[in-house]
Amino acid sequence: MSLGTEFDVDGVSEEHLGLHGRVFRHQQRESTPNVQYYSYKEYPQCNRAISCNIKQSLATPLFKHSRPCCIGVFEMVLTMK
Repeated sequence: MSLGTEFDVDGVSEEHLGLHGRVFRHQQRESTPNVQYYSYKEYPQCNRAISCNIKQSLATPLFKHSRPCCIGVFEMVLTMK
């Protein structure tokens, strides 16, 4: 599901970034014990995650060794609380 997700972080307001955009822009990991706590704006994949029985989510920024800037976001999800 996340592989097909693209997000824009340039010129996008903080409230419309979504989980992956926030992690990418702030270069800090983010987690939740239950994706149902998020609104659609905070986690655009929320409805799909709920239909797949996803509960927990941990998103972390990916960095290239030679450069200190974020090159992507890795998200791990669990179906148990």
